[in-house]
Amino acid sequence: MGSIHLKKVSKVFGEMKVIPSIDLEIDNGEFVVFVGPSGCGKSTLLRMIGGLDYADEGTLLIEGQDATLSEPHARRVGFVFQHYALFRHMSVFENVAFGLRVSRRKPKVSEEDIRSRVTNLLELVQLDWLAGRYPPQLSGGQRQRIALARALAVEPKVLLLDEPFGALDAKVRKDLRRWLREFHDRTGHTTFFVTHDQEEALELADRVVVMSQGKVEQVGTADDVYDRPNSSFVFSFIGESSHLPITVQNGHVVFEGVQVAVAAGEADGPGQLYFRPQDIVLSDGPQSIQGTVTAQRRLAGTRIAELDTSGDGPAHHIEIELPLSAEVLIGSKVRFSPTKWRIFR
Repeated sequence: MGSIHLKKVSKVFGEMKVIPSIDLEIDNGEFVVFVGPSGCGKSTLLRMIGGLDYADEGTLLIEGQDATLSEPHARRVGFVFQHYALFRHMSVFENVAFGLRVSRRKPKVSEEDIRSRVTNLLELVQLDWLAGRYPPQLSGGQRQRIALARALAVEPKVLLLDEPFGALDAKVRKDLRRWLREFHDRTGHTTFFVTHDQEEALELADRVVVMSQGKVEQVGTADDVYDRPNSSFVFSFIGESSHLPITVQNGHVVFEGVQVAVAAGEADGPGQLYFRPQDIVLSDGPQSIQGTVTAQRRLAGTRIAELDTSGDGPAHHIEIELPLSAEVLIGSKVRFSPTKWRIFR
């Protein structure tokens, strides 16, 4: 398996510095998920690790060895992409065997070893019964598992997955996430997984790397980035959130001229009050926040209410989560207080 160390790695396309400078260390056997909005540089970073793109500055170490300018085959990485990239004219068995047959490694893998390794891999991904079929005869989930078996056939040090479930429906994605996490725990490959799906990131990762505009915003466990976000971007991108413009005055939070039931260990001045829609309690107290219901929808076992909290000031639209039993009509008034929050400047 392979450890990875990125030292001040950057990438330029034309006049745009897509990756300004990144330092990152990944241990052997870690499952690391890069998550961020489209265009934030996460796939570019993955491609640089795999050797499909080269860094313009900085150093990339794989197992302590400089791999900054080495070819992909020399890095011993396995790739799995969103659209499978399976050969339609080859059977499942031959698709998995392909990397072994064209490998430049010496000595060349014997036919007997190829057959043994492919059979073992198909058993590992629980699809050995499909060895003789062809990709068009498989479901999307089956194709992605075959793509993973093919990536593992060359015995990679590092496994790179770029939006591998992006083309699949929600139910299949969820099943494959669970399967992939269990698979990783059995095999222990160092795994880099790129996604824009925050739920996917939180469910899969040992550590999450949150990216924005080519920069790493935060690195941490799922609990770290969800419960202890270090910036307003991470708070708003990871999980659902609402925020309101507030002012801190003598340790109190003031919204629309009214002191609300939120303590602030912050210096006086303007800020933004962030909270999760589920981290509220309905309250009629004088220090609660009032909003007018503009829309509502059911979400599984809860109800989401969209509120306009503008009062006499500029419009502020937020969402809060309510029990299904809550009576909320369009145009009705709702008062609430956050139970957990963060203030960002």
